[in-house]
Amino acid sequence: MKEAIKEAIQRLNKFDSLEDINEGGNSYAFCSMHRQLQSKRFLKAIYLSNDEQDSILREPRTLVSALSTTPNPPNIVKIHDAEIIAVGNDQYLLLQMEWIDGRSLQTILESRSIGQQEGVRIGLGLLHGLTHLHHQRLVHRDLKPGNILLDRHTAKITDFGSVALINPNETFVNASKHSDLYVPAEGWGTPRKYFFSSDVYQAALVLYQLINGPFPTEGHYYLTKTVKARLKREKRSYEAMDGFAKATVEKESFAELTKKERLLITAKAPRPYYSVQLRRLIDKAVKANPSERISLADFLTRLSHISVPDWKPVDEHFIATNWKSWDWQIYLVKRRKGLEVNVERARHNTNKYRKTLATTDLNSAFRYVEAQ
Repeated sequence: MKEAIKEAIQRLNKFDSLEDINEGGNSYAFCSMHRQLQSKRFLKAIYLSNDEQDSILREPRTLVSALSTTPNPPNIVKIHDAEIIAVGNDQYLLLQMEWIDGRSLQTILESRSIGQQEGVRIGLGLLHGLTHLHHQRLVHRDLKPGNILLDRHTAKITDFGSVALINPNETFVNASKHSDLYVPAEGWGTPRKYFFSSDVYQAALVLYQLINGPFPTEGHYYLTKTVKARLKREKRSYEAMDGFAKATVEKESFAELTKKERLLITAKAPRPYYSVQLRRLIDKAVKANPSERISLADFLTRLSHISVPDWKPVDEHFIATNWKSWDWQIYLVKRRKGLEVNVERARHNTNKYRKTLATTDLNSAFRYVEAQ
């Protein structure tokens, strides 16, 4: 199929060579040079199924218009052009987007820890990009670290294969069928609904991972006690199931976790320095009831006013530099009665540390520094 899609693109006579880029699901991606403009482009061909007849993807000019404003929003990958191409009896939407040399947040999160301050900065960029989409009455429906690129220091939303338009007389569209891990509670109902606040939910999941690390992708990791107990009663083994059966019980678990607001803690235990301010804000954004979630505008405003120590794990201790004009370090010391947590500080760049607190609770040590 990929070769047939490449042939269809080449018949357009717009691009030189097509370099394959790995892409999942019902889409194919290529890197190419626009023949007339001599500029590098990212091309994505998205399969249009019959149940997407009314989707915005069937109206490429609407999508291009919404995402190609001048000046181009800095936190959204620009779409230069879009058109529908025929590949045999099938139709594909071909998106022609700007080429970004940066990496996805998923790749970055898997390679290193991101400090809280960088996480907040990237999160703000994500929310700014989302604000632009919502002003166009577009919902992304597939926000996740793999669909956000970091171009130098700028977060850019990309992958518009699930984008949908909410008409002025409507409040929701059908939920996307992609990325079960990121489907909010309303996306598991009947019908599967997706509101503007559903994008807020997904953005909060991304922000949580920026601070606490990436979620595991293996579906078995999320099986709930309820699902496991039922499988045990039915004498069924998850490991022995085929792919379809596994996906079914995984979906049941995701639905339960989101409705009980337990997905975050199940997916990834928070790091000890996870800011209380960030925790409260993210908790408001992942409410199971969409009407109880914080609005995008309030989310953006409150996140922009959050200031937190930029903790980084170094060997067996943690360091936060230049927090309230001090450099801080927290480390564990073995004592006869157990572990002791020491907090030390030094005037910025002096390296002359003095102990300010000794406790037995690591979390309280981080809260102590943040409260200074």
